[in-house]
Amino acid sequence: MRLKFFVFFLMFGIVGFPVFSAVNTESGSSTLGKPSVKFKSWQVGRSDVGTDPTNIVHTSFITSTQEECRFTASVVYDGNQGDNVSPIDVSTISWTVIHADPSSMALDTASVKKNWSGSKHPSKLDPSTSFNVVGTISVPAVVGSRTVTLNDGRTKQVPDYLGSTSCSHNDANRPQRVPRHRNNTKLGFTLVFSARTEDGQDIKPAELVLKADDIDQVRQEYVDYNRPIPDRTDGRWWSEDHYDFGHYKIMLNIGLGNKLLNWVAEINKLKGTDVDAFAMHDFLVTSGYRNPHHNFDHSNSTALLSSHMYGYALDVRGKSDAQGNLLDIDGDEQNTGADREVMVKAAKATGSRDPIVYSTKHVHADWAPGNWADRKKTSDPAKTFSLPPQGTDQPLTAAPAPPASLTGDCGIHTISASQTANHASVSFACGSHTYYACQTPSTSETNLHSYQTLPCGSHSGYRCTAPSSHTQTTTCPSDSDGQSCSYGSYYACSPHTHAYPELPADPPPPAPPPPAPTTVACGGAAWTGCSGAASRTEHHVPLCSNCNKGYWTCSQWAYRHTTQNTCRRPGCGVTYYECQNGVCFSDWGTHAYHWAQ
Repeated sequence: MRLKFFVFFLMFGIVGFPVFSAVNTESGSSTLGKPSVKFKSWQVGRSDVGTDPTNIVHTSFITSTQEECRFTASVVYDGNQGDNVSPIDVSTISWTVIHADPSSMALDTASVKKNWSGSKHPSKLDPSTSFNVVGTISVPAVVGSRTVTLNDGRTKQVPDYLGSTSCSHNDANRPQRVPRHRNNTKLGFTLVFSARTEDGQDIKPAELVLKADDIDQVRQEYVDYNRPIPDRTDGRWWSEDHYDFGHYKIMLNIGLGNKLLNWVAEINKLKGTDVDAFAMHDFLVTSGYRNPHHNFDHSNSTALLSSHMYGYALDVRGKSDAQGNLLDIDGDEQNTGADREVMVKAAKATGSRDPIVYSTKHVHADWAPGNWADRKKTSDPAKTFSLPPQGTDQPLTAAPAPPASLTGDCGIHTISASQTANHASVSFACGSHTYYACQTPSTSETNLHSYQTLPCGSHSGYRCTAPSSHTQTTTCPSDSDGQSCSYGSYYACSPHTHAYPELPADPPPPAPPPPAPTTVACGGAAWTGCSGAASRTEHHVPLCSNCNKGYWTCSQWAYRHTTQNTCRRPGCGVTYYECQNGVCFSDWGTHAYHWAQ
């Protein structure tokens, strides 16, 4: 039978106070189980909504901005909780962040907002009820600015990684390059949901481990440099190859190998058929894909939207011969600007946008979209998350009389006027709230309203109405002479008379003095202080634990076996017993014997 209780309920902030407590007032311990919870969904920074905590794609993320990581999450009851489970007290819910990497990431507690939503109140343990949160985590800044001089002499401010270390961006040095952005840290943290039940028990916290994967570690650079962010599902994400001039094991690539192949084919068409055809290996690729950090800080690019950062561009020149002369391309047996013009013209024939000849005698060609020059910064603003509407399913303060010929509030059948009595409200013994006559109270309600004999034993009452005079103990005070009462404590409802012990008439006689020390033979010599010994053998220790030799405890040499010393050689610090010959080791491997000197 479905239960439906109507109880008093007060609103408070974003959550409600518990309706009742299932604590036994006699013992103070819960009689109910605890609910289990799980994360239902979450969204972090600019990443997509996650629903599966075992899927790395769902738990990886990039931040909202260089210095902020906004988040939202929802936790629900995990499955059917049963009748003997105390629900969550929503006033005790706490959202925290642990295991932040780097540790300087921190939860902005002022930004945290929380509520619950759903068609059922949390006290009903309904799995559709969600506990929700939004908040912000601060992220350490990494990008500053530096001034560069352009070819025409003008200066320009461009992004600069704080603490950047220059390194070669030639392809031959690719294996030696390692990520330097954010000290090669993949951002991460664990979001924790914790709460207590309505009967005061701590539930098992729900933890969601969030950690950037390889792709999002690279995508984070686009966030930090405020550049348009490639989608992680973009088909241009490749494992590194010959055209990767970045710092990572992955890159963006539109098929640069095929672009170069077509480029060389167009060069062969332009130079004529009377000259031997060129192959791809006749040309040297000096740059391909560059991640933002490498693009700005290692290749010193001044193009704020370099097409190299998106895998659209190649820098190419002819190879040099043994004398350092560049490849003759146009067939005039010289290497001049005309050779580069052939490369430029051939690149345009493949669809490249305005190829450029650089002073280093290489040609830059890219195949970026036509609107590329209009894209300057991150393509969309960072999301600001909001909570769903606060739940409003509040229990009624009293059970109304059901109308005739309607479905009864018990939810089991349609009632008629003759069945009204079965659906009338019935008050619990405490009178705090009601239920319907056709319903059976839950275990927690029954325990709370069960009949009990109060500690004083003078009369009985219900657990929910037990007055403090029958449950709280009072300590009996001391009298004016400082004597403690014979009652340690008593109930306020239990009449008694304070009783104190009589003071003794006379003080007790003083204790006899200890026996005077006697002189007995100990270890072959007379020794004072071994009083009471039947024989000197009582003071003999046959085996010392420190050196496996015997000694006399009442002998003046006993300290050699019982007193620990510390080596006085500077920097040694070794402790020893004198009977061990006290070996003390120096830092350079030699040793010497040290006594208690």
